Amino acid sequence: MDMKDKSKEQLLEELDKLKKEYDSLKQLHQKTIEEQNLSIKQIRDIIEYNPISLQIVDKDGYSLLVNESFKLLFGAVPQKNYSVFEDLQIKELKYDYLFEKLRGGESVRFPDLYYNAHEVDISVPDTPVWIRMIAFPLFDADGVPERFVLMHQNISERKKTEKALRESEENYRLLLELAPDAFFQGDAVGNFIMANKRAMTFTGYSEEELLTMNMRQLFSSSELNKKPLRFDLLDKGEIITAEREILRKEGSTVIVEMTSRKMPNGTYQSFMRDISERKVFEKTLIENERKLKTIIETSPDGIAISALDGTVQFVTNQIVSLWGYSSSEEIIGRNVLEFVDEVHRDKASYLISEMLKGNLTGAAEYVMLRKDCSKFYCESNANVLHDSNNNPVGIIFVNRDITLRKQTEFELIRAKELAEESEAKYRLVFENAPLGLIHFDSKGRIISCNEEFVRIIGSSKQALEGLDMLKLPDKKIVEAVEISLTGGLGHYEDYYHSITANKTTPVQVLFAPIFTNEKIIGGVGIIQDITERKKSEEVLKEQNEEYLALNEELLQTNEELYKAKRLVEDSEAFLMNIL
Repeated sequence: MDMKDKSKEQLLEELDKLKKEYDSLKQLHQKTIEEQNLSIKQIRDIIEYNPISLQIVDKDGYSLLVNESFKLLFGAVPQKNYSVFEDLQIKELKYDYLFEKLRGGESVRFPDLYYNAHEVDISVPDTPVWIRMIAFPLFDADGVPERFVLMHQNISERKKTEKALRESEENYRLLLELAPDAFFQGDAVGNFIMANKRAMTFTGYSEEELLTMNMRQLFSSSELNKKPLRFDLLDKGEIITAEREILRKEGSTVIVEMTSRKMPNGTYQSFMRDISERKVFEKTLIENERKLKTIIETSPDGIAISALDGTVQFVTNQIVSLWGYSSSEEIIGRNVLEFVDEVHRDKASYLISEMLKGNLTGAAEYVMLRKDCSKFYCESNANVLHDSNNNPVGIIFVNRDITLRKQTEFELIRAKELAEESEAKYRLVFENAPLGLIHFDSKGRIISCNEEFVRIIGSSKQALEGLDMLKLPDKKIVEAVEISLTGGLGHYEDYYHSITANKTTPVQVLFAPIFTNEKIIGGVGIIQDITERKKSEEVLKEQNEEYLALNEELLQTNEELYKAKRLVEDSEAFLMNIL
């Protein structure tokens, strides 16, 4: 039906309908424009207030828009003649291929950049920063890249933290490598994941071999049956110190003192110290009963003897002093368990009963009580004394104050955890280590030293720091330092006379190099005061000489008796012939 066939009313009705549709479309168009404007504003707000630096550039790399974070990061708005695609710092790093990918429509992530905006705009402060940059294209209606968005993140603090962590880990590893004890680290089931050089010489295995082994493989089956590894106690947070016999690669055995604990990351760490010499010394004490009193009185450890029921019968002066009493009369007649803190009293009672049954219990650690009720850590070795018929008649206890050692162990373990977090906490370990520690530069000059080193030398930090060790009169020290500065380990053991203090001290020293980028920048020295060891060696030497003299006297007496016997026999024979 054409226009002629329609009535006026129909035409007006259709016109009204079209007008309503137009008004509806107009409102929809207006709403769409408002939503677009709102979206554009939201996008601009997102760009402007985004904490990440944002930059939009055209297809030639010239800046179209930057946000406030960009200005804060780089210090200014890019100049009009600056194209990011022509940035010389980025070109020198040969990242042009990444820009080519970006222009080709790919999103790209640049390696971390050490960037200085001052080289682009001299009005900007000369302050380089580490940045992480990600870029992606914006496409036109035909799918062709026409603009590019660059996002920058300041990672300078992260880089500083990573550097500090690396240096802290290197220092920690160096301390472990120079430690006199063997160090092992195992995973949650005891498989080794780390060991120091001392552990390799200790066990006879190479590093590659150890990293394929489990802790249990260092012990024989009989040793594990007698003393199982107590992972259950470690999991409860206990620090376990026990004497064990390890099996070396070539089949020999070594008695060690093993201290273990579980770390916060779920791994286990153990330090092992060779105590074979101490065990030989204890055996010698038992075998030489006629020298027992002399050895007891000259022993650096405190020694007590009790009856089988625990009643104290004899104590050395060291025990009197160690337990905080004025005389032995205050101790003799009391039960030995009275001097053990109640937290370890049941343990001590149990180990004594096991020892009386013939089971070797080895050294044990206890918390002991002094007269004034103060407490201290004690390592106690005990054994049964026998008469000439091998009947048990008493118990001998050898006590050693290990409070300092336990405190040192706790401090070192804690210091290790802190050293992994920061260099400042590593310095705490350095200053409070139980061994003397020094740092020296590539010319052999002491840069820093701890208080223990100052104590050993008997001088002061002011006199020691800056000292040129290559000019010392002791040529053996000079030679050891020179070895470390050429990449080796320098060793020194002798009576050292300090030139900064009128003091001579027997010391054992290890010098080791410190490398940076395969270049020796100095070294570290670990110094141990061996005065007590030297004293013990002198005592043993004197006792050995006394023993040899007594033996010689006995041989002479036997010879005289033999001559006298022959004389009597000859006289009897002569008389018989006369009769």
